[in-house]
Amino acid sequence: MTRPHSAAFGRPFAFLFLAFALAFSALPASAVYVLVDTGDQGQQGDSDALNCLLSGNGRFVFFDSWADNLVPGITNARDNVFMRDLVTGAVTRVSVTPEGSQVVGPPDSPFFLGGASADGRYVAISSFCSLLNGGGGLMLCYVKDTQTGGVQALLSQYVSCFDVPLSGDGRYALFVAGGLVPGEAPEAGRPSCSTARPRLWIG
Repeated sequence: MTRPHSAAFGRPFAFLFLAFALAFSALPASAVYVLVDTGDQGQQGDSDALNCLLSGNGRFVFFDSWADNLVPGITNARDNVFMRDLVTGAVTRVSVTPEGSQVVGPPDSPFFLGGASADGRYVAISSFCSLLNGGGGLMLCYVKDTQTGGVQALLSQYVSCFDVPLSGDGRYALFVAGGLVPGEAPEAGRPSCSTARPRLWIG
């Protein structure tokens, strides 16, 4: 599947590699490279792999991809977020609803990866498309439990959360948002769900 893209982003990266034995100096001759954006049968992704995230224990890689051949049942003609287990080789699509349904929405509204817990169980995903069956249209951040499939919206209103770090245990998220201070009025010209003063929160 071909990803629609603008020349403003330059040439898209076709594959995602993980380099082991990385050092701040030149890589040693013994460095091992693993192609990450493959299916669990070893097939290479048929489109671009984009932003990525590594769990603290080094076992799980989360990545955004337009490939529709990494797992069965991809028919939503947009990017999806996947999790690759570097130990077992298993690949799972995590940008789905709690019921396992794929997310639909305009292809120009991509997913954004935030942070992951150290063990890779929880991952923060931001999108204009809803992971909770319905809604959408606002940039919301969701925390996905990759073991149970559960999804929790960080907030039910506008959140500027393109990069939401999670604590090591996945219990806390750091984010920027407006409209959480009682009595703050929206600034003229800004969306009614936003405010003149984005603030930093942890919750």
